[in-house]
Amino acid sequence: MSRMIEIWRYALHFRTAANRASGRRRIEGFLLREDGGHGCVQPWPEFGQPKVDEQLAALAAGRRTELLDSALRCAAVDRAWRQAGRSLFDGLEVPPSHATITDPDRQAADAWRAGFQTFKLKCGTSAGDAACLRDLADAFPGLLLRLDFNEMPTPESFERWWCGLDDPLRQRVDFIEDPFPFDGGAWSGFSRRHGVRLAADRRSSLARAGEAAVRVVKPAWADSEALPQGDRPQEIVFTSAMDHPLGQAWAAWVAGQAMLSMSGRVRECGLQTHHLFDPDAFTERLGGWQSEFHPPGGTGLGFDDLLDRLEWETP
Repeated sequence: MSRMIEIWRYALHFRTAANRASGRRRIEGFLLREDGGHGCVQPWPEFGQPKVDEQLAALAAGRRTELLDSALRCAAVDRAWRQAGRSLFDGLEVPPSHATITDPDRQAADAWRAGFQTFKLKCGTSAGDAACLRDLADAFPGLLLRLDFNEMPTPESFERWWCGLDDPLRQRVDFIEDPFPFDGGAWSGFSRRHGVRLAADRRSSLARAGEAAVRVVKPAWADSEALPQGDRPQEIVFTSAMDHPLGQAWAAWVAGQAMLSMSGRVRECGLQTHHLFDPDAFTERLGGWQSEFHPPGGTGLGFDDLLDRLEWETP
């Protein structure tokens, strides 16, 4: 039996540019509601995902996209728990998070005061990027850095930049995510030469090759089959897709579930991203910027009263 699907379009406004792949300060997406269960669809066309209108057209035509499939899986879980009158976060341990930093000058000191011990930054290979990292390392003793290059440098330019960093600074780097476009030999060779851990997210074929020490998983973009299986030694870092707080809550729940079945492999995650946006009623339910996830309250994924007040429409 087919279920009724409704949607509510939203726009989030970043306080600073989201990353080097996108200078946009406004990003659009939509929540969907299927028979009382909710999910979030927020595409990033910069990473090859169909835009909002294309996602909506697919939904209306009964076609599926990767993001729609993930949102509908989320809605099915959310619906079941709402119907049971229970929160998905009852008794669940959600792993702590690193601080996602998009503007070090404005955010770094606040993050450190909030108790974050690890910063995740989008990075480039300029002298200015290196100076910024050195300033952070000097200002915050014991800070660990996670650097994401979105596969933008060439292998040669990245290696020159990395070798130009002083050794104490390199020792402060927890891992490097997508340092340059994936090539199995180039990635494994770089890691061996420099003793640095590499991480891959869902966009890279490295996710299937098993070459990385760390696997970054965005539940909004991936299903359970995409998680490392069996005896593969990869550690896992779950992150939001910098999406709506409902999507952030879904990522937190998936991370908590993984903690139950993958003990010791789930690392400090990237689940606290609502501070990147102008505040609204949904972001406020997630509490202040802190390493620990704050459930929004309510049944299922929460936000019950806020979701009930939205003006839902047929796609």
